[in-house]
Amino acid sequence: MTILGGDISSGNVDSGSLDTPALARADILSTVQKTNLLMQFAGDSDSVNHVGTGPLQLGAQQGGVVFVSNGGGAVITGFGDPGGRTAYRFVRFAPGITLEHGPSLVLPEGSDIVTNGDDVALVIWGEALSRWVVISFWPRQMQIATVAEIRAGTAAGKIITLDRYNQALVEVPIPYGATTAVDASLFINGIVTLTGNTVMGNVANRASKVGHGGEIRINNSGGGQFAVSWASGWHFTNGEVPPHEPGENLYSYYHANAAETWVAHGGGRFGTT
Repeated sequence: MTILGGDISSGNVDSGSLDTPALARADILSTVQKTNLLMQFAGDSDSVNHVGTGPLQLGAQQGGVVFVSNGGGAVITGFGDPGGRTAYRFVRFAPGITLEHGPSLVLPEGSDIVTNGDDVALVIWGEALSRWVVISFWPRQMQIATVAEIRAGTAAGKIITLDRYNQALVEVPIPYGATTAVDASLFINGIVTLTGNTVMGNVANRASKVGHGGEIRINNSGGGQFAVSWASGWHFTNGEVPPHEPGENLYSYYHANAAETWVAHGGGRFGTT
């Protein structure tokens, strides 16, 4: 990462009051840029130890990601004077270090933070303010959404990486039943393999999936001539259930229209067994 550790040539970090929310969201780097930078670093360029209460002299560190270890009772009240430069740093913290909001250090929520370990902060020196500002703080262990969270629609506030998103799109088997139970929290794209006639049951755990969509395939196995019907909670485009003959494979694109209703669009045939 060659961009870490350097001067900031633009942004509004040097204006506004100490507690202005806009200050903590200064447009130094876009969210995407900051996320990319954070996710790319392969190691720490510097390591410092902090003991007791006081400023951590970060100003002399000109590298990329600075790791701060806890030498005992570590409370950081600022990061020292960078010598007149408007500088920024990524800082990674050991567990149990307190970042103290106050005259020398501005934190995003205006309150102290206790680190859990491998938390990362982007800190900016505001020359006109003569104090450091924590622009973003990432709790490292909460940062990346799991495949299950992406499928369930519960990944709010977490980073969704491309590889995990692609994994989440892989078809998930939906167990067959005389009434097939459909749990929205378990899949984006699902497949039901029929071994008999079925009713596609009303969808459970819908609330977190409002506005989401995907595809359900219904597969007749081994030449079976099985029929599919739909429970009352399913609603279709123009009120028309997708055409279906026993033994045909089906697909249905869906989206969650409201917390209590799923709407299927474009359902149709994709061939017979």
